[in-house]
Amino acid sequence: MLKRLLASIILTLCLVTTAAAMEIDIEMIDLRPIQKATLHVSISGEIRTGDADRLEAALSDYDHLDMRDMLFLFDSPGGNLFEGKSIGEIIAKRGEITSAQVGSSDTPEAICASACVLAYLGADYRYLTQSGRIGVHQFSAPGSDMSGSQAMSQAQTISAALVSYIRQQRAEPAFYERMSSTRADEIDWVPRALLEEWRVVTGPVYDEVAEYRNVGGRLGLELIHTSRYGANKLMMICGDTAHGQGIIGIASLNEPEVVAYGAFEVTVDGEGFPIDSWEVLERQSRRGRIAFTVPEYLESSIVGARDFGVRVVFPSEQVFFGFAQRMRDDKLDDFVTGCVGAPGRRMSMRVLPGTDIPGKDLTRRGVRGISFSACQDLCRNEARCAAVSYVQDKKWCWPKSRATARTPANGIISAIKSR
Repeated sequence: MLKRLLASIILTLCLVTTAAAMEIDIEMIDLRPIQKATLHVSISGEIRTGDADRLEAALSDYDHLDMRDMLFLFDSPGGNLFEGKSIGEIIAKRGEITSAQVGSSDTPEAICASACVLAYLGADYRYLTQSGRIGVHQFSAPGSDMSGSQAMSQAQTISAALVSYIRQQRAEPAFYERMSSTRADEIDWVPRALLEEWRVVTGPVYDEVAEYRNVGGRLGLELIHTSRYGANKLMMICGDTAHGQGIIGIASLNEPEVVAYGAFEVTVDGEGFPIDSWEVLERQSRRGRIAFTVPEYLESSIVGARDFGVRVVFPSEQVFFGFAQRMRDDKLDDFVTGCVGAPGRRMSMRVLPGTDIPGKDLTRRGVRGISFSACQDLCRNEARCAAVSYVQDKKWCWPKSRATARTPANGIISAIKSR
């Protein structure tokens, strides 16, 4: 039993042993001089010994071209573990921008299982179509005559190599744990949500980093978000603001070719929250640097956020640029609580961007010329107030006695008092 268990991750068997040998089909998309040539490389069938060399040789026929992108389309049940990893390493060392995809218009039900997943992981950007599937299981060596100690040594070596490879390709080791928890004669079709959580499926995002910084003796947190569209950075510093100690941000954003600055927003779990206090510090070489202050009302919303970022909204309010980063640890929560203490020290308000609460006004003319934060403070300090609606361009606050109705409205942001 020990021998079988230890050997379970050493060699590989394809789940479907009768699968056809791996086929490589390359199509060059050449639109020069409009854009650089690209390659579409379709890889299908069982991965066998020698296939990595075959792929490398096939790609070398195009090395003389000045290419920017390579797309690898996978439809394979797996095969040889080491060969799959070698294919992934060949893809990883390419100088072009590489993308991998499971499923296409021609093969909507495509799969990438077992050793195929290691090949898939070699790409910079990894996609999964709606009907495509990625599956894992233990790698097995039935009939092995190794002793228990030999199996233990080899299993540890290969396990370490696989975890290291997965990390190098910016995926989470939890993916390997999932892989090793499924019997070799079964297949685990991993849900998309987990594949995205573990960065196996990345979409257009290359990497996301969150690191603490010491900024002149002050606590700081830097977010670095790298994607096909460029690198964006956000440095947040704990400093003195108009409402006391709070969060000051400096964003460095990659601008699109056509750009216009209208408003600036902080995004929390996909919702945009307009910022009153922001300033463009610099714009050059298609990068914009923006300084801003996080309003006090938003501090409690940031804690616990799964996605957090910033964006510039065009004057039309229909287009924006910026980034939203997945929070994979507690750094953002710790930074906010370390800076301002436990958020929600006052009665919290649930903010509803782009929403109006019609009627139920506590005043006949509202309150003009105040900030959204001050508008919420009015409601917090008034027992009869249940909510507010705020006209942003006019700085016009409307406290409400009830919040039973809500309607979408551009340029209006509402907040409901928590009881």
